Amino acid sequence: MEETEGPSEFYDTDTVRKFALSEEAVAEKTEIVEKNENEMTEQQKVKLLENAVRNWDIFYKHNKDHFFKDRAWLAKEIPEIAAVCSAAAAAAAAAAAGETAAAAAAAAAESAAAPPFLVDVGCGVGNALIPILLANPQLHAAAIDCSPRAISILRMLQQMLLQTVQQMLLLQQQLRIRPISLNAAQKHTHAGLLLQQLQQMQQQQNQQQQQQQQQNQQQQQQQQNQQQHQQQQQQQLQQ
Repeated sequence: MEETEGPSEFYDTDTVRKFALSEEAVAEKTEIVEKNENEMTEQQKVKLLENAVRNWDIFYKHNKDHFFKDRAWLAKEIPEIAAVCSAAAAAAAAAAAGETAAAAAAAAAESAAAPPFLVDVGCGVGNALIPILLANPQLHAAAIDCSPRAISILRMLQQMLLQTVQQMLLLQQQLRIRPISLNAAQKHTHAGLLLQQLQQMQQQQNQQQQQQQQQNQQQQQQQQNQQQHQQQQQQQLQQ
């Protein structure tokens, strides 16, 4: 791999330079492609394109959201997203803090858009979009995919995730525990894992309640034993 320079800022980033193929690597991959004897016919290509939506629907029908892994590494590969969101958050914080108009305007000028907006074309079931949104709460997004089933699954995951976060916040208020930030939930981006975390918290609460009940019962039993012992002593003295 060798570093290459491009005409734009995008091609001059560390990410692109690290993944730029050398001339030897390009020649090697080209030779492999040219030697491929299993090339599709034009009719097969046309049929594949015509049935693309149906094929993807069948794919997501069988695999749902269990096939692709969440792309949590995108935050490192595309740091520009976090930079834009941080600028937008700074502008909002300046306005909320009641700073001077000049300071608020300067902070807002640093933001590329208010609010930042991301379009995910070919979003699938959100394996890239959900981790990005969890890492950047200020970000707004539109998800586009040719498969209606994929969009349906993504909407279901969105609702499950929102409900789970609301349940977690409600449980935090009831237990008066420290808040769990969305950053801590990045390792569990899908609602199922977040729900599992919520269930574990509920189990811990139930265990604590059971332990407290057992302690109360033991204390009551000790008090009863002491009372019985005192009564026996009084009876012996009277005799």
